Amino acid sequence: MLAYGEWVEANVLAPVPHRQYVFTIPRVLRPMFARRRALLGKLCNIIERIFDRAYASTRPGARAGIILFVQTFGDLVNFNPHIHVLAADGAFDGDGGFTVLAPIPSKVLEPWFRAEVLALLRCEGMVSEVLAEKMLAWRHTGFSAHNSVRVRARDAAGRRRLAQYMLRAPFSLEKMSYDPESCVVIYRSRMHRTLKRNFEIMQQTVAELSESMQAMASPEAPQAKATKQAEMVKKTYERAVTNMKELGEMIQHANAEAVEVLNKRFTEAMDEVKSLAQKAK
Repeated sequence: MLAYGEWVEANVLAPVPHRQYVFTIPRVLRPMFARRRALLGKLCNIIERIFDRAYASTRPGARAGIILFVQTFGDLVNFNPHIHVLAADGAFDGDGGFTVLAPIPSKVLEPWFRAEVLALLRCEGMVSEVLAEKMLAWRHTGFSAHNSVRVRARDAAGRRRLAQYMLRAPFSLEKMSYDPESCVVIYRSRMHRTLKRNFEIMQQTVAELSESMQAMASPEAPQAKATKQAEMVKKTYERAVTNMKELGEMIQHANAEAVEVLNKRFTEAMDEVKSLAQKAK
């Protein structure tokens, strides 16, 4: 990671201001990208088109200078696909000249990104046209585009740090500790808002792996080994089913939030209609 930061600063990045953009998608759509990882590359294509469109509208013929990073993990190493963009804070002309431009506003990026992603999922047959149209109309959709982190032109160290951060590993060594008594790795992180726990699954997985290795190495009869292996397969299957149920609960929770927003919006609209009708009398 450190070597990448040094290399990209020396060989790719121009000595101009840079900015970090982060694009995220709603929780309800994330399982679709978990099942079909190739769609993550298409997210990058979408963002590249968005940057070209934004800068072309400001300075015709100019091109963006960007590096895109796909990250698929959240703070709890849960599946949370999002795209980091390390972008020159301006546009390059055809002759190599650079013009510093204002950052692309989030209120411009988010609706463009939302429309393009939903069009992609419609084209792939993963969402219906009705659902896509509803999500386009929602005020709080779960899509986001952030652009608050900026590095000055002379801050080469800042550009290296940004590149290193975007290429970081899903695990942080600072959050990991080893318990010699239980022979497990403990990963301490923030509590998940929906699951109400942090790394219980990871700790159990490590323990199950250790148990499996010990069983394979034990000097027992083949029948006894086979019985233990069958029991471990059963436990692994039960754990997978539990994890799938938790994922389903997360999706259901996201849908419930969306319905609540729709109901609130409808009620407000009806109240407004009543108010206008009373004024017209």
